Order: sequence, then structure tokens, then C-alpha cells
Amino acid sequence: MPGRDPKVVSFAGKYTNKGIGPTSTPLSALPLLTIWNRPVKPLATVVRTLLFPVVFVLIWMHQKWGWEATSASVALYLYFLWFISRLCPCATGAPSAMARAAIGQRMWLNRYAVTIPQKDHQLALLTSIVMGSGIIGATIGALDNVLWLSLLSTTCIYAARIVQLILFVSLFQKMKNKHPIYRSWAMTPQNDNHRQHQQPTKSL
Repeated sequence: MPGRDPKVVSFAGKYTNKGIGPTSTPLSALPLLTIWNRPVKPLATVVRTLLFPVVFVLIWMHQKWGWEATSASVALYLYFLWFISRLCPCATGAPSAMARAAIGQRMWLNRYAVTIPQKDHQLALLTSIVMGSGIIGATIGALDNVLWLSLLSTTCIYAARIVQLILFVSLFQKMKNKHPIYRSWAMTPQNDNHRQHQQPTKSL
């Protein structure tokens, strides 16, 4: 439609108990939508999940290395996780299980703009609390060199994260058609470069 603001979505979600209702809301009014509207990298989720506990091993070594070396190693390792995640390829083709989990996590974080089922939110919040408690416990165990506490806490982190990823896959299935941007997240990227080279010629 001529003159229509391209940044306005005709079906933006309202944060109400009744679910999503048709509105005409600028995307700028839904900040989390624009923040999370970027390519999904499933491999990055796998890398961060599997390698993050190495941080506790580095903290464990503080008595041998000293605090300065330990702090530097932890900072460098966290930067390494961030950097290697950026190198991971974007998802292509039909969304894999990890891609659906990554998008489902974005949907949960975006729940204030587009509502999600309350039960899913509560379960995601519970697993996040368990993971947070596990991180605290593993950190304390590494600082005091208490092996059983570190192992138990790390196990809790992994168990909660696995449950959370399964939950996010389910949330993706429920919410993928609830908002235009969510539908675009679930779409397969198409390369239209060939169209740019096949411009229609005007008849003389």
C-alpha cells in the first residue's frame, strides 16, 4: 500500500491474557523483536552448552596459577566462546532440532512483546533457576576445590539445559505461526541473486 510505513507490522502481538490480537504497532515499540530478529546459529548453541563448564576447571586451578592468571584465563576463554560462536554457520534448509530450540529460546525471551503459554514460561524459568543455582554451586566447588560439589552442580546444569532445549523446541512448534516475524524466523532463507541478474527488458 503506497505511503505505508514499512516498519509497521499489521499483526503485532499484544501482551494480554487473551493472547495475540491484531494491531498496527511499529517494530520500534517491540524492542526485543528487533534485537532477536537475526540469523540462527544452532551450532553456536551446541558449542556454548558443551564447552561452558570448562570455565569451572579454570577456576579450580586458582590455587596453582594464582588469581591474576586464573582471572585472565577465564576472561580469555569466555571471549573464545563468544568468538567461536560467531564463526558458526547460520541455519539453512528446514530448521533442525537445535535451530528450533534456539528460535524457541528467542520466543521465550520475547514473551513481553508476544505472549507465550504460561506453563511454558514457568518451566523455562524453573530450568533457568536450576541452571543458575548449578553455576553458583559449581563456582563455589571450584573455588574451594570440592570435587563432589563441582560435579553435582555441573550435572544439574547439563540436565536443566537439556530439559530447557526440549521445552524450547516445543515452544517453537506452538508459536511459529503466532507472529509474522516468528514465521520469518522459521522460513528457509532463499538466495535471489539470480533474479537480480535477470532484470526484465523493456520492449521498444
